[in-house]
Formats: sequence, structure tokens, C-alpha cells
Amino acid sequence: MADTRRSPVNALPRLRASRWWTIGAVLAAACGSGSQSSDTPSAGVVQDGAAGQGGAHAGAAGKGGAGASGASAGSAQAGDGGEGGAGGEPGGSGGDAGAAGQAGAPGSKPDITPSDPIKAIDGVWTYVPFPKGHCRDLSQAHMMVHLNKDSKKVAIYEEGGGACFNDASCTFLSVNLPSYVLGGGIFNFLRPDNPIRDWNIFYVPYCTGDVHAGDAEESYVGPVTGKEHFAGYSNMKLYLARILATVPDATDLLLTGSSAGGFGAGLTADLVARNRPATVQRLTMLDDSGPPMSSKYLKPCLQARWQSVWGFQNSFLKDCGAGCPNPDLFIDDWLKFLIGKYTKGPQGPTFMAGLISSTRDTVISTFFGFGADDCKATVPQAIPPADFTAGLLEARASFSAQTDRFGTFFYDSGQHTTLLADFGTGVLGGLYDTKVDGVKLTDWIKDLLDHKQAKHVGP
Repeated sequence: MADTRRSPVNALPRLRASRWWTIGAVLAAACGSGSQSSDTPSAGVVQDGAAGQGGAHAGAAGKGGAGASGASAGSAQAGDGGEGGAGGEPGGSGGDAGAAGQAGAPGSKPDITPSDPIKAIDGVWTYVPFPKGHCRDLSQAHMMVHLNKDSKKVAIYEEGGGACFNDASCTFLSVNLPSYVLGGGIFNFLRPDNPIRDWNIFYVPYCTGDVHAGDAEESYVGPVTGKEHFAGYSNMKLYLARILATVPDATDLLLTGSSAGGFGAGLTADLVARNRPATVQRLTMLDDSGPPMSSKYLKPCLQARWQSVWGFQNSFLKDCGAGCPNPDLFIDDWLKFLIGKYTKGPQGPTFMAGLISSTRDTVISTFFGFGADDCKATVPQAIPPADFTAGLLEARASFSAQTDRFGTFFYDSGQHTTLLADFGTGVLGGLYDTKVDGVKLTDWIKDLLDHKQAKHVGP
């Protein structure tokens, strides 16, 4: 849901509002569209109540709720114990104990205990509230799920939608739009060539503005925005506790996301990997349009700003420890840590990763432009297309020098994201019509998920 506390256009003196609204419109188009926010269940969406949760989100003592407050006609929520709400399906058995904790992969230290399994109707998007989680405005966090009880494959998708790290970005470039409702790309379950068509999908909405990796309460952003509450990383721990309980014997695990969610997939990869069930045979991290470029392109002042505002030292950098000695210049160190830990040694055979990007991504080029003039620029100065391409190629070279289990798929375009639309149009790239040097993107993704190869495709 859009944060109604955001300041109006004239709150930033001398800011060129027309430029900002243009950038914001591009960002919204890239992340999804529609009047229905992911914060409110829409028609046809079922709502799952967590065990023991009272009030509107779960039925009291054996009764399903009559439907979420504000829910559209036809939607319903089922309490974990008893009858479903009006128009809903039967609720699950009440108060089931969480599944036993899973042993982590060799060399890892799992730190999340599975809690309550999610009860949902197969093939129906289901709203799952998380009362202990919160968005940056302190509204309640939630997750959407699309389950298949016959599958042991799990896909965790982290939603994109800009970021909030200064007054300008928080005011104009941070959105929370439910991409899954469009039913395109990886969420088009009618297409036989969808690589995750029959998987269990856990969709993580983006309401924290911190690329899903922050952990900083009452963090001061700027004089207009004031203090925000960044909890992307701590929310992810809550989500994982229920995901692990829902499919405790998963064989395949995909962590992916687009744009801000692409960055998030990379930054939460260790959290997910070290807590994966011992039954997982193939763990794949797929970053769509969140390229981890070096400080030559993603300026040190911008990395320092993100780390400071979002509290990275309390989240993934804390996990990295001595492997990330400079918290204000973390991109290169984090990649080395992640690649070293999961592509080598006993965990190597079960891990693969991939990065998808256009060579001239206009949205990410603009975001990296916040680093211009030592981060003092009032309006971001997008990095030139040639520099963006050079940054991608440098990242590919870095991956290749360290491992053969981190592939890349680059296509010549200025489009942004490729997992959300069936066919490329305007700002969005298409999942099913993108082909480079005779290689279809869907085939490249399938090979990555099957751990056949992590190939480098494109210029």
C-alpha cells in the first residue's frame, strides 16, 4: 500500500517535480501496476490466519473470520482452527506444531526454527499476515503464497519497487506494487514453458524500502522523511520460519527477485542458504536486474549511505563478519564471501547462481546516479549506457574468476526486469521472447535450476 505519510511534491525545495514523476512512473511500470495494492487482499484471494492469531486475520477459537477488513467481495480468510470465513474454504487444523528444525547444509549454522506451516488451497493466491513483522511505516507485514502440495520445489520471490535512503528516494521512488496479480512472466502458471510453473511460490511483498536487507529501527533518513523503520531482513527471518515448516522436505529451492528484489536475493542468500533443509539438492539464487557492480559504478558514498540508513551491520554484514571488513564498501567483499562459502567445498555441488540484466537498464542506471557528485546531486545523474555495460562485464569477469557456478544473461536493451512480463514491451523485458545468440532466457533459467550449467550469455 502506498505510504500516505509521504510528503507532497513541493516538500523538496527546488526539486524538479516533473522529472521525478517521470522516473516514478517508469519505476511503477517496471514493478507492476494496478489499483489493488499488495497490502489488501483482492477478489478471489484467500487469507490464511497464523495459528493462535486473534482478531480480523484469524477466526476466533475454531471459527474462520468473515473476511479481512477491507477485503474485496468474494475474498475470505481461514482461521487455522475450524471453519473458513464467509465465501472461503475450510480452515486447516488448529494450532499444529511447527515442523522440527532442519539440519543445515554442511558447514553452515542454521539459526531459524520452523514455526507453523501455512495452510492454503492449492493453486490459489493466499494472504498470510505476519503480526510480528512490519513495513517501514510500522503497518503489518504479510506474504502471499501459491502452493502445490504435490511439489517439493520452493521458489521465494522478493518483490521490487525502488528504495528509501534519502528524502528524494523515499518521497518519489519507493513503491509497493503486487507484481503477481498481473499473472505474467514467472507468475503465468498457464504456460508450459514457465520454469517454475508447478512450484510452491512464496511471494515477499516490498514495503520496507531497504532492498529486503535492512535492520534499523527509527533510522533517520532526512529532514523531510524523518525516521523510518527498516525491517526487510528481520521480516525475512519470520517468513523463512513458516516457509521451512510448510515444505520441510524441499528438494529444490530458488531464491529470486526483480529490481530491488534482485538486490535482495543476493543480500539474503546466505540467510536462506544456511537455513535450507538438508533435503535440498539444488539451491539457486537468481538476481533479475539488481546487478552488484563494483565501486567504480556503484559509488562508495552510495554504498555507505545504504549501509548506514538501512542498518546492514545488523543484518547480512553481521553474518559476513571478518569477510566484510569495510561495511561502507561492501559489494565486492560480500560477493567474495557468498561465492567462497557456497560454490566451493562441500556445498559447491548444491549451489548455483545467476544474474539477468539488460545492458542499458534505464531504471538501475538512474538509481546508481544518486552517487553522482559524491552523493550530493539533488537529482540522480544516470550513469551513461556504456558505463553501465562496462559495469556488467566487469561483474561477469569477477564471477568467472572465482567460480563456474555463477552465470549471467545479458541482453542488449534499456529495459528493466525480465521475470514479470510474458513479452517485452516498453520498459519491461519479456520472459518468453528474450533470446540472445540463439539461447532462450527460459532455457537458460531451466538449465540453471536443474544445475546443468551456469552459462554466460550475451555481450
